[in-house]
Amino acid sequence: MAVPVLRTIERKIKDEEMFEPITRSVGNEAFVPRVKTLMQSVRRTYVTLFTERFKEKLPKELLWISALDPRSAELKHLSHEDAKTAIAHLKVAVFEMGKNIRATQSASEEDSRVVQDSSRPPSAAQKNVAWLTEVFSGGTERYEEEAPTVADDKLKDECDSQVQQYLGDAHGTRVTTDALQWWSTRRGKYPIVEALARKWLGCIATSVPSERAFSKSGNVVTSKRCSLDPEIIRDTLFVSENYEEDDDNVESSSGEEDDEEENDKNEGVNGGDVDG
Repeated sequence: MAVPVLRTIERKIKDEEMFEPITRSVGNEAFVPRVKTLMQSVRRTYVTLFTERFKEKLPKELLWISALDPRSAELKHLSHEDAKTAIAHLKVAVFEMGKNIRATQSASEEDSRVVQDSSRPPSAAQKNVAWLTEVFSGGTERYEEEAPTVADDKLKDECDSQVQQYLGDAHGTRVTTDALQWWSTRRGKYPIVEALARKWLGCIATSVPSERAFSKSGNVVTSKRCSLDPEIIRDTLFVSENYEEDDDNVESSSGEEDDEEENDKNEGVNGGDVDG
């Protein structure tokens, strides 16, 4: 969402005719030219600030990350050159994600194979292949059924195919579509692209929840805003943040106090009778 929103803001503030509907509705009042000049000056200031803030400092990753949102997968908010660059970088990112997934799976399979091999002696053919591999590699390589370059080429073709399939399915997605729900309904269809989308679209875009949980900025009582001793403020804040009122204990304690007051009254009455 970041790049489409920023591109929309940029397009709006660069429109020199953006105030025309307002000025036409006012009519030929004497103040219109002067106010319009001031408004255009403010608009140009916003354009300058926007350019300084986002034009060069905007992370390039946001261009291809925005393609993972099916609502903006067509990249209409980008120029033709930026769109081509974004798709190329998206394919590279998907390929890297695919290699990570493959490495994780290979590690798991290797662990399983080691366990199986430890319980089953190698065959004569396996021993022969292992010996030949050691001879021709100088003992620096292990035999693999498929060369890494061939495996990488196959993986790259698979990743490119998944990207193209995803872009085709995302074509024409409505702007009211929930992106996460869209991916959920297509779980497993293009798993590598899905893993990359889950990584970037599933992250929390704000730190508000964690700040509300741990921040003390809302406390009125602080050592800088109170004339009490810092030690007293510290102890007060500690009790305030850690004390949990137990309704049962409160009721029982209040009940005990009522019983004590009732006993005191009875003793006072009895004492008065004796004195009399």
